[in-house]
Amino acid sequence: MYGKEQGFGVRVSNSWFRSKRKERYRAKLSCSNAGFKKKSGANHPRPETRTGCPAMLVIKLVDSKRWRIVEVVFQHNHTVSPEIRRFYKSHKKMILASKKQQESTPVTEVHTIKLYSTSIDAAYNGSQEVEETDSGLPVDTSKHLDLKEGDAHALYNYFCRVKLTNPNFFYLMDLDDEGCLRNVFWADARSRAAFNSFSDAVAIDTTSLRNKCEIPLISFVGLNNHGQPVLLGCGFLGHDSAEYFMWMLKSWLTCMLGRHAQVILTDQSKSLQIAVSKVFPQACHCYCLSYIMLQVPEKLGGLKGYESIKMQLYKAV
Repeated sequence: MYGKEQGFGVRVSNSWFRSKRKERYRAKLSCSNAGFKKKSGANHPRPETRTGCPAMLVIKLVDSKRWRIVEVVFQHNHTVSPEIRRFYKSHKKMILASKKQQESTPVTEVHTIKLYSTSIDAAYNGSQEVEETDSGLPVDTSKHLDLKEGDAHALYNYFCRVKLTNPNFFYLMDLDDEGCLRNVFWADARSRAAFNSFSDAVAIDTTSLRNKCEIPLISFVGLNNHGQPVLLGCGFLGHDSAEYFMWMLKSWLTCMLGRHAQVILTDQSKSLQIAVSKVFPQACHCYCLSYIMLQVPEKLGGLKGYESIKMQLYKAV
């Protein structure tokens, strides 16, 4: 449905099956302009119509009814328009399937479309109320976003609405194998455009995590040529660990098309330090000055002549 709304065709470019049961457990959905046609030896070959478009979506089977998105690329290298959507074969099949469904006749295409759309629609809402899985193993809800019932679905619906009106809006939602929402990242078109001009130094603000606020917000903030902060992306982090920080940083890196800042400013979080060193090994990692100054009373407050030391330190800064 997203391809139909935006105006580009969709095709299954690759599938993986379990050999014994012949069950599809992974699939790659690509834009109909992905790749290029094989060269033909005909005297008058048809002209090339594909553009090698990178837009794609990779999903894998979590259990018998739910699919999980593991990789996504939204950018197209060609123009898309809802006005030409009726010319794509994938959307013609959807229209045909809808007509046949009204006649109460089972249609393969309808089931195929529903199969791939369940990846988010069937996802659980944040941490589950059930403390055990079907296998009897406990669910560690401390590593999921603490959301109320319906919050995750409402958030996903909001992202979809924004994406329809703003194609350059970017978002990723991280689900575990149980379907619980762990992390969320998003950035609007203005943030992505601003990164092209103000990406020299970026501060990763984890104040909400450090203060244990109800909303575990993490922000990527740059500085424009007027000395004003510029928002370059946001996210919700489900757990303060290197693994979760790495997912967030990789999502931001994907959003910015692989470009990273020359200087990364953070607080002294050990988990964040590890994540930055692994995701941005070539960047210069520094501690945020404001965080260092906040630690001055705690670290130096007991020293003799503290007031004089503090005054000299502030002058130096």
